Amino acid sequence: MISAPAEQWIVEQARAGRKPTEIGRSVGLSRHQVRRILAKQRQEPIGMPPTLRLIGGSRTLSDTARKKLIEVQSQQNAELTEEFVGPGLYPSPGDTVWLRRGLYRGSPTLHPILFVPDAHIPYHHVPSWNLMIRAAQDLKPHTICVIGDLADFFGVSDHLKDPRRARRLEDEVAQVNAALDELDALGAVRKIFIEGNHEDRLKRYLEAKAPELFGFVDVPSLFNLRERGWEHVPYHEYTRIGKLFVTHDVGAAGKYAVYQTLATYEHSIVTGHTHRLAYIVEGNAVGEYKVATQFGWLGDVDQVDYLHRAKAKKDWALGFGVGRLDPATGYVYLSPVPIVNGTCVVEGQLYTTTKAAA
Repeated sequence: MISAPAEQWIVEQARAGRKPTEIGRSVGLSRHQVRRILAKQRQEPIGMPPTLRLIGGSRTLSDTARKKLIEVQSQQNAELTEEFVGPGLYPSPGDTVWLRRGLYRGSPTLHPILFVPDAHIPYHHVPSWNLMIRAAQDLKPHTICVIGDLADFFGVSDHLKDPRRARRLEDEVAQVNAALDELDALGAVRKIFIEGNHEDRLKRYLEAKAPELFGFVDVPSLFNLRERGWEHVPYHEYTRIGKLFVTHDVGAAGKYAVYQTLATYEHSIVTGHTHRLAYIVEGNAVGEYKVATQFGWLGDVDQVDYLHRAKAKKDWALGFGVGRLDPATGYVYLSPVPIVNGTCVVEGQLYTTTKAAA
């Protein structure tokens, strides 16, 4: 028997655009069990055509009839109002959308998303981290997505280590958990933790030096991800928020990694890894467009010891990302948020490293 809060979480995931198979994998259910829960909640599986009825009427319209009605209303230069009833791809029953001249104008509610880029805790830039948290408190994200390398895992790195920089793994883990506490306090409905190559250091260390502990000690257990309600995405895998793909990297780095990422997925995608801020849009011959975005990083460049500091300062940019998911279409509207001279702007609000300014 699945609990009522768990059922509600499944419904929220369906509205966010996740498929029943993906949802089931997160909670240990089959896709058929997920579909039964969605059906009970009057939520049709993703990909099924929506059931529509006119406001003030009871007649259910087929998709063909709906298109014809929109066409007629458009010719009459009139506004058509419809209510979406039930499908998981759309808002809750009772939400209303407006169609004018046959064009869909969007869901009444766009779900805010916070994208947390590489922070390399405990070597993060604390003022910038705090700036992001303050902006997120006003944003009130529906979804939080950690893109990877939230943790540095310097203690289990196989690179040569500066003894002056040595830290105990226990201390690193404690600081990452404190950061997750701050993210948890934002109250998001969906929380996604994607591993990056730095989290993968732990797996590689165990494989090479402590295989007896492999599977007993891992990233989800160290950070209590299941107990916190976070979805865990292993390194080299991806997740989706609506129609948007999110992964840490595809093995590319440098200035043109964002183009290589888009070429690999051929869908709109967010990645981390490069510590750069980038936003590109590409189309094709039939007018279909896709976006690739990188949101910079939240690390402290003055603590970098594996790259010439001048190059790091030139190429890497402090920042994070916000987005808005339209649950009716699955589209995510992305906005990189650069942090420049201790300031950033999120949805028209100016924030500084000391306070938010009107």
